[in-house]
Amino acid sequence: MPDQLLTIETTRLAARNVRLRLTGELDYDSAADLIAAAAELRGDEARDAAVEFAAVEPTGDLLDLGTRFRLFRFEVVEVRWERAGVVHRIDPVEYAEAEPDPVHPVEARLLADLAECHGTQVTEYLCRQLGLTEHTPDGPPRVVRIDRYGLVVALGQPGARRRVRLAFPGPVADPAELPRLLPPLRPTANARPPR
Repeated sequence: MPDQLLTIETTRLAARNVRLRLTGELDYDSAADLIAAAAELRGDEARDAAVEFAAVEPTGDLLDLGTRFRLFRFEVVEVRWERAGVVHRIDPVEYAEAEPDPVHPVEARLLADLAECHGTQVTEYLCRQLGLTEHTPDGPPRVVRIDRYGLVVALGQPGARRRVRLAFPGPVADPAELPRLLPPLRPTANARPPR
C-alpha cells in the first residue's frame, strides 16, 4: 500500500467526538480488504502501541484490543488544517511531535463549572476583556472551548457562529495554572475549601 494514498479527514464535533471520512484512490473491494492490506499491529508491537496510546488517551477500549478494537500505524505524509475556508499546511514532523493539550481531559468539566458555578463572574470577566456591556441584545458572551492557548468565546445566541479567542499570556502546561489566568476561578478571600 505504500504507493497508494489514503486521506483520513477528521472533523471535531465536540470534546471526545470526532467524525472520520476516508477517501482516496485505493484498489480494494471492501473495508475488510483495506484493513487486511494496512499493517495491523499484532503481538508485542500491538501491546507497545497500546501502552504508547494509553499514555496520551487512557481508555478502557484498549482492554478489548484484538477483539473489538485494532490498532494500525499510519505514516503521515501531509497534514492540512482547514478553518473558515482557508487551508493551512502543517509540517508532518511538527504534527507528529506535537504534545497533547493538557487542558483537554478537564475541558468539559471546566466548561460546565464555569457556566454553572461561576456564570455571573465569567460574564463580567468576558465583558471587561471584550469591551462589551453586560446586556447586549444577543445575550452575554459564553466560553465554548478552553485549550492550552486560551478561551474561545461565542458572541450571540447559542448556535451563533461569531467567535473570538482570548489568548493566555503563554501556553498552559498544567490545568492547575488556570485559576491564576482566569479571575473567575480564583478563590475569594472569604472562600472556604470544600469539605
